[in-house]
Amino acid sequence: PKEENLIQWVAKGMIRFHQEVISPADGPRSHFYPSSSSYTFQAIERHGFLTGFLLGCDRLMRENDDPWLYT
Repeated sequence: PKEENLIQWVAKGMIRFHQEVISPADGPRSHFYPSSSSYTFQAIERHGFLTGFLLGCDRLMRENDDPWLYT
């Protein structure tokens, strides 16, 4: 396994906070399996922070079928 650096540790801590505090209060919204937060967490563990973060952002952008609104 890769050694975890500070930015990975902080990012994964923020994801865990979202999963344990925000998500239960807000309710499930993801139609993907695993959820987008779990996917991003796993991607950061597997590929490092930058690539994992970009993969997570890509996943979030495809999260729902609502049209993009530009104002």
